[in-house]
Amino acid sequence: MAKSKIRRKKNEKAGENAVAVPESQAQKNGPTRAAAKRKALSRSEPKGPNIIEKIRQFLREVQIELRKVVWPTRKETVASTSVVIVLVFLVSIYLGLVDIALSRLIKYIIR
Repeated sequence: MAKSKIRRKKNEKAGENAVAVPESQAQKNGPTRAAAKRKALSRSEPKGPNIIEKIRQFLREVQIELRKVVWPTRKETVASTSVVIVLVFLVSIYLGLVDIALSRLIKYIIR
């Protein structure tokens, strides 16, 4: 019984709930068993999955995500493409005019 009191005081000092544990049970669940388990785990398996498994997992996840995609209809695709082409044309005209104006301004300043 004296050993369980010693064990209780150690638990109280560590901030744990004070529970009287018989010495025979403390030896079974002690640090030697936990250390042996960690050592066995570290030897049996590598740290993480290998590169092939990572690639397989990535491809599975891509397939799942592609099933969730809502693809646009042909009409929506044509409309979006038309808007993009018109905007690119308008921006190119604007930038061309700005380039011509700035070029003439620089030539006027240099002469």
